[in-house]
Amino acid sequence: MARGRPPKSEVRQNIIEVLHGKRVVELKPRGIDKGTAVRLLLRRWKKRASCALYFGDDETDEAAFRVLKGRGVTVLVAEDRSRETAAEFRVESPAQVHAVLRVLLQGFDEKRTG
Repeated sequence: MARGRPPKSEVRQNIIEVLHGKRVVELKPRGIDKGTAVRLLLRRWKKRASCALYFGDDETDEAAFRVLKGRGVTVLVAEDRSRETAAEFRVESPAQVHAVLRVLLQGFDEKRTG
C-alpha cells in the first residue's frame, strides 16, 4: 500500500470516499459527513454537554454548521468575507481561533474559581 493512500480495494468497493480539499486529502466512510458525525456526538453527549462549539475552514464543515444551527455555536475560519456559509460567526485565521478559545477558557476559569 502506498503511504497516505487507502487500500485500492476499499476505494473500488466504495467503502472509503476520498475528498480533496485545500492542502488536505480526507478519507471517510462513504455516506458519512461531518454533519452526521456531529449529530451522533450530540446524541451521545446530550446529557453532559450544554453547548457545542465548532470551528471549520472547509466546505466539508458546512454540513456540521447546518446540523448545529440553533444547537451550538459555529464559526467559519476564512479570510474570504464573501464566502457563503451556514456558520453563525466568522474569524479570519487560526490565530483568531486561538484568541477566541483563550477568552472562553479565561471565562470558564473565572466562573469556576470566582
